[in-house]
Amino acid sequence: MSVRPFATAVLLLALLLAAACRTPPAPPPIPPGTLVQAAAPQPPPQDDDWNWRFAPYLWAAGLDGDITVRNTTAHFSVPFSDILEDLNYAVMGTLEAQKGQWSVLLDNAYISLSDDSKAHPGPGPGFDVDADAALLISELAGLYRIAPGSPYEVGAGVRYTDLRTDVHIASAPGLHDDDSVTDGVAVGRATWPLSERWHFRLFADAGTGDSDFTWQTAATFLYDFDGWQLGAGYRILDYDIGGSHDANFTLEGFTFGADFRF
Repeated sequence: MSVRPFATAVLLLALLLAAACRTPPAPPPIPPGTLVQAAAPQPPPQDDDWNWRFAPYLWAAGLDGDITVRNTTAHFSVPFSDILEDLNYAVMGTLEAQKGQWSVLLDNAYISLSDDSKAHPGPGPGFDVDADAALLISELAGLYRIAPGSPYEVGAGVRYTDLRTDVHIASAPGLHDDDSVTDGVAVGRATWPLSERWHFRLFADAGTGDSDFTWQTAATFLYDFDGWQLGAGYRILDYDIGGSHDANFTLEGFTFGADFRF
């Protein structure tokens, strides 16, 4: 695993946590003789109702990485244009519930791929090879806003990634493989207003579990309409997985989506 992505994830989380924990400056002393109110102004009351957010999106991610089997390392790199050619369908979206300073979000990305080709091990017409793959990335996280009106949220969650493959060669029985990893992650998020309608959101997480280390960052620009938003950004998800099949791979690419609140 390269040092740059690891350092980027740690730095982003550190910036979020440092900003969240920063103590505001003390107010200036009150001059003698100044009239003091009997009670300090109270923050606005918190909304006791659940508020919901649904954000369907497209993640135009390419795949790059290395896998080591029996001391032999192979590198692979698949751009999004190649993935798009074999794409059956993709379902991606985030569902979030928010109440007061607490939020719970569920993010799912499901991708189904298939490829039909001919294998030619020798002279002759060859034989048919059909391959199918399904990738599921699912993350459930809880976030706490450090103060009413603050842009900073911190929390924790769990991410589950599953890859299923099926390969059929001519009339032979199919070859099936199903690999999954589950990791606990520390999560940070911040949303800053840039103007009356523009916002910038930064999300980052990092953790471990079945994998040796995994991290993710996503930066998104959002534009407000009446009751909903359009967003565009960039997302990176990295895995470092040890064991008998040592693997290191990265999914990264641009994101485009909408954000509905109700």
